[in-house]
Amino acid sequence: MTERSGDRSPSPWRAAGFRALIVGFSVGRAGYILYTVAVIVTVLEKTGSAAWVSAVIVVRMLPIVVLGPFGGVIADRFDRASVVIVSDLLRLVLMLSMAGCAFVDAPAVTFIVLTGLVTIAGLPTFPAVAGLLPDLVDEDQLPRANSAIASIEYVALIVGPGLGALLLVLGEAWMAFTVNAATFAVSATLMVAVRRALRRRAAALDVESAPGGAHDSEREADGRPANGGVIAELREGFAVLADAPAVRVVIALACAIMFVYGAEQVYTPLVSRDLLGTGEAGVGWLDAAVGLGGVLGAAVAGRLASSSRVRAVLTWVVLGATVPLASLAVISTPAVAYAVLAFEGAAAVSLDVIGITTIQRVAPRGL
Repeated sequence: MTERSGDRSPSPWRAAGFRALIVGFSVGRAGYILYTVAVIVTVLEKTGSAAWVSAVIVVRMLPIVVLGPFGGVIADRFDRASVVIVSDLLRLVLMLSMAGCAFVDAPAVTFIVLTGLVTIAGLPTFPAVAGLLPDLVDEDQLPRANSAIASIEYVALIVGPGLGALLLVLGEAWMAFTVNAATFAVSATLMVAVRRALRRRAAALDVESAPGGAHDSEREADGRPANGGVIAELREGFAVLADAPAVRVVIALACAIMFVYGAEQVYTPLVSRDLLGTGEAGVGWLDAAVGLGGVLGAAVAGRLASSSRVRAVLTWVVLGATVPLASLAVISTPAVAYAVLAFEGAAAVSLDVIGITTIQRVAPRGL
């Protein structure tokens, strides 16, 4: 077992494997969002067309919608730490390829194709990371561990776009892609440490387990064979949706927010350039504002998720995560735009935490 602090609120940070996981995931996410800003700005500078920017967003989002469930199956069927390592290494190679394309001034379509490949390579990462948590910390530490993971996306939205904007102002696009490749190298290295920690923890618990952790052996003990087939595992997940209306609502809202997010990714470069006068590099500061709001909102998200009036909370949170996009059409002052998007970030992280909590409460353990 991991060490306990003796107080009523044990900290998952005492587990070395958890610390390595958080740092590696944070670095990888910051680099990924840095690259997102860089590729959008690069395509916009090459084409000057919102349609081309839309194409970048489509190839980023479509694999998530179509192939996302298979990413979860991969994370569930194989050693999760190794899944993340392979994903990081594949994206490292793709980022170096993108840096080379930027250096030789390759056409915009090249970046669109590589963007789709990067998204596909990263699909198993988040479900693998989420699945590793129960193997790294004790059960009573999971709420705080989940909160830490949920907050990373918004911290990355501050660091990644800000660094991306700085690199684009001071240097060239290929530098941003190269820096992102380095972040994947760091993440993969730290995941090796996570895998070692999993082995030590499994040995300490006297559980015969693969490097992916005790969770996989538990699934077999519960009567759900690990090699039941991809289709069988997808069918199992959809069965949960059929039996749990609350999960269906949460997923439907998440899909709607993803649609809004995709539209926002297309509009923000144009808003920055044409309405705010901050240029293409200003896209990074707009994304960073969303991240700052998410970090601040994380402080109250847990309380909102525990509210007895979840429906009312969800209504206001969804409005807070969607209305700011429409308001950008009439805002011409950068500071006001940053404030509006910070409010959006706070609402979005609240929706994330409420959704994760709902699914954890309703879905069977192990899915």
